[in-house]
Amino acid sequence: MLPPTIEPLIKAAVAEGSHENDVPENDVAARCARRHGGIPLLADMFTVYFLRPDGSIWGVDDSESDDSVAAVVPANQQLRLLAAGARRYPWLAELLPKTPADATLCPDCRGEGVWHPGPVRQAHGGVFCPSCDALGWRPADQHGPRSPLAQRLSGR
Repeated sequence: MLPPTIEPLIKAAVAEGSHENDVPENDVAARCARRHGGIPLLADMFTVYFLRPDGSIWGVDDSESDDSVAAVVPANQQLRLLAAGARRYPWLAELLPKTPADATLCPDCRGEGVWHPGPVRQAHGGVFCPSCDALGWRPADQHGPRSPLAQRLSGR
């Protein structure tokens, strides 16, 4: 359930883009999300993830087709999507967990919440870190070395 302050903000953001002329043509994620009654959180190569005013998070094929079918995103994937969405809509940060006092910076993304595989930072901003769910920190019970995936991809 969403805090009472968030639902009206989502509704307003959806209403802002309710006319095709209100959303830039190249913002496929926003067009797709609004077509399904939500605001975009993240778009990857195949899917647009969006948040509806009722607090549910959905994913849909990012095609421009009106007949694309949205599906609810499993709970274990939602935190990363909310963290990504908070970069576009800072008021969504209210939905993220507060950093515990004993948390440490995520060693995979170096506390950025965004992971840059390889030695060069990508112009597009990298990948939202799967190790910390794009929060930039890990709770005390998850302290430890870089994840095996990060080690393999970075060549270490």
